[in-house]
Amino acid sequence: MKNIPVIMLSTEAADVMVDQAMALGADAYVTKPVALEELEEAMKKAFRVHDENK
Repeated sequence: MKNIPVIMLSTEAADVMVDQAMALGADAYVTKPVALEELEEAMKKAFRVHDENK
């Protein structure tokens, strides 16, 4: 499971929550409501970050 990129999708936009999610291993964080383009960028970021950390 550690080889699967993780994107957090939440209604919570507070910096502390974003920082906590990233510290726990998320590769990207997106808040709702989300535009398709924003989700696509988050996915690209998650795969890029995940590949760099292998």
